[in-house]
Amino acid sequence: MEYTVNRYDCSRKIMVITNMGCNLDCIYCYEQKKEKHTVFDLDETVNKLSQMLKTKTPKGTLIKLLGGEPFLVFPNIKILCESIWDQNQIDNVLFHATSNGTLIHGIIKDWLLANRHRFTIKLSLDGNKKAHDINRSGSFDKIDIDFFKDAWPEVGIKMTISPRSINYFADSIMFLHQIGFKNIKPNFAEFVDWSQMDLIRAFYRQMMVLVDFYLDNPHITPCKYFTIPLRRIMDSKTIFHNCTLGEREIYDYKTNKRYPCMFFLPSICGERTSEEMMTLDMSDQKNLVEGVCINCVFQNVCQTCYAANYIQRGCSARRNMNICKMQKITFLATSKLLYKKYIVKGLHIPNTKYGVEIYKDIEAISIITEKLQEIEAEYESE
Repeated sequence: MEYTVNRYDCSRKIMVITNMGCNLDCIYCYEQKKEKHTVFDLDETVNKLSQMLKTKTPKGTLIKLLGGEPFLVFPNIKILCESIWDQNQIDNVLFHATSNGTLIHGIIKDWLLANRHRFTIKLSLDGNKKAHDINRSGSFDKIDIDFFKDAWPEVGIKMTISPRSINYFADSIMFLHQIGFKNIKPNFAEFVDWSQMDLIRAFYRQMMVLVDFYLDNPHITPCKYFTIPLRRIMDSKTIFHNCTLGEREIYDYKTNKRYPCMFFLPSICGERTSEEMMTLDMSDQKNLVEGVCINCVFQNVCQTCYAANYIQRGCSARRNMNICKMQKITFLATSKLLYKKYIVKGLHIPNTKYGVEIYKDIEAISIITEKLQEIEAEYESE
């Protein structure tokens, strides 16, 4: 059956833990146990998914396969996908996985290519060769990068920034654009030490380099750090959580339990912490924000991970103040880019929904100008 499902628009989202093993040893890995020989129960998983898929959804179902490195258990993944596709006559089903890409060659590549309309992959690529090899066990040359770019041009890149790779951030973003990736989503590594001010200053310098790069190349779609929806700052009636916690459920074959987020898994946070987090009421405001964050003007654009907050600081609402500083740099950089593109240079703003959002983002800048100036002064004075 030929069909295409947009993974961003799927009505139903299910996550399945396929394995916890990995063939790399990334410097920021947060998984406590890398059980290389464990494989999900194939028959049980097929049966459970078949039960879940008995009802049709308006826009299809996304099943996300999580590892470890999922393609260490490719034979079972192949059987799982083909079983679900063959059995399911009710709903359109799309599978998706994030992979380090090092195992995707030969028969695995051939199978993925034949099924690329119903199985998508987001490649974990941490930038240029220097940055990637620092973070990811020297694995850059083991990846067929062109394959991912050509097979799924809309899916893009998952890029993790570590303290050791941060000085290569701007060069890495420009490299990924140069080789043809359009959807680049950088993230700060969780569960690592970002407390050194030198790291935060380095990030500021890297972001200012990218402001100039995007101004010189207005045809390029900026990476995620330059697409902050500043307009949300003006919406005082809505609280934006900026987190997908609870939007989907994860089925863990080992515990036979369902979790609202991968960080709730015992293999990541430990049995005791997992049990504690499962009791949290995330509809309660006190579990979402506390202290200085309550009255922060940037609260509605602040990206935080409630599970990581709890694991690291014992409270889901207690945010990482060092990552907070780096996020404020992204707000400043987004504002600088918008202002210089559309006010200083006078680039045309399209008469579309996207254009309306640009106007609102520019309006929001006027509200936070003083705060942005304070952020800039802190780093420009050094």
